[in-house]
Amino acid sequence: MKKVYLIATFVAIIAGISTYLFASQIQKSTKIKDAPTSSVVVAVQPIKENTILTAEMFEVKLFTTVAVVPGSAAKMEDVVGKMNRYPIAAGEQVLVNKIISVGEKNVNVALSYELLPREYAYTITVDSVQGVAGFITRGDYVDVLFTSNDEQGNYKTEIILQDVYVLRLANNAANKIADAPNGQPITAYVEVTFKLSEEQIIKFSNYLAQGPVRLVLKPITTGENVTDIAS
Repeated sequence: MKKVYLIATFVAIIAGISTYLFASQIQKSTKIKDAPTSSVVVAVQPIKENTILTAEMFEVKLFTTVAVVPGSAAKMEDVVGKMNRYPIAAGEQVLVNKIISVGEKNVNVALSYELLPREYAYTITVDSVQGVAGFITRGDYVDVLFTSNDEQGNYKTEIILQDVYVLRLANNAANKIADAPNGQPITAYVEVTFKLSEEQIIKFSNYLAQGPVRLVLKPITTGENVTDIAS
C-alpha cells in the first residue's frame, strides 16, 4: 500500500512539473505573440563592400521591436539600388548608415561614390578670371571656352564643352580678391574638379595642351535638362 502511495505521489509530482512547464511555454509564446513587431530588411547572403544592392540580396522579416537594431532599414526601397560602404553578413539587419546613394552629392563620403559608371572626376587649374572671379560653387554647371588664333592673327573662340557639372573646388582659402561687390572679399579657388565622360576628358586634355581655357557660369536651372553621362 505504501509502495502504491509513493508511486501515485511521484506521478502527481511529474504531472505537476509537466503542467507548469507547459503553462510557462504558453505564457512565453503569448508574450512573444503579443509583443509589438517591426519590419526589418535582412541580408540573405554575404555582401562585400562597394556592391550595388539588388532585391535578390535581401528579404523583409518581422522582428519583435525590442530586437530591431536601431537604424535598420525597414523597406526594400531603403536599400535596393544603393551601395554598401562596408561588408554585410548573411542574416544581418541592414543599417542605413552602412549604405549610400551612388551618384548623388554627399559631403560625408569619398568623391568616388558620387560618380556613376563611365563618369570621371577631372581637375584643372584656373585663375580668378578663368574661374569667374570665385563665383562658381559646388553643384554649378559651366561651359568651357577655348580661344585660338591662326597664322594671320585671327582669333576664334568656341565652346568646347557645355553644361559641365562642378564636383569640387579646392584651395578655397588661398587668395582674396580685393575689389569685390559691397566690399566683401571673394574667396578665389585654384582647382576646379568636373564630372566628365571619357570622351570629354580626351577632348578637354587636347585643348588644354594647346592653351588655357575659360569657364562661364550657367543658370542654376541648367541641370534640370542635362542628361546623365551614364544614361
